[in-house]
Amino acid sequence: MTATRCVAILKILSKPQNATNLEPEYSLHWAGVDYTLQTTGAEPVDIGPEPRRLDVAFTQAGQPMSGCWIAMPIALSGILLMNQAYLPPGEYKVEIQARCQNGKGDKGKFTITSPQTRDWDMLDMNQDQ
Repeated sequence: MTATRCVAILKILSKPQNATNLEPEYSLHWAGVDYTLQTTGAEPVDIGPEPRRLDVAFTQAGQPMSGCWIAMPIALSGILLMNQAYLPPGEYKVEIQARCQNGKGDKGKFTITSPQTRDWDMLDMNQDQ
């Protein structure tokens, strides 16, 4: 069976005090879907028996500041200084939910650790128990 018109939403459950410009929810990007300058809404995908990768958070070699970005389409398009996707350094508790038109979807809770330095390889994310 194929899950149709699936979207993924990142909901911020807790954040550091310095993370003041965040929305409560963000639409995430599915790998293989073109990036857009869209700031809201989601790009739905169909998911069959093959694995489908979801982009959640990212850093970039040579980035101009510490921290990371939520993998929403506008941030992935290369506009890294956009405030609405930026996660200042610290620990974030999030819930990621996949919603599908013809099914119940799934969700899980995770901890994203946004790097304290500009070292792009220090981003970390773990599933909570």
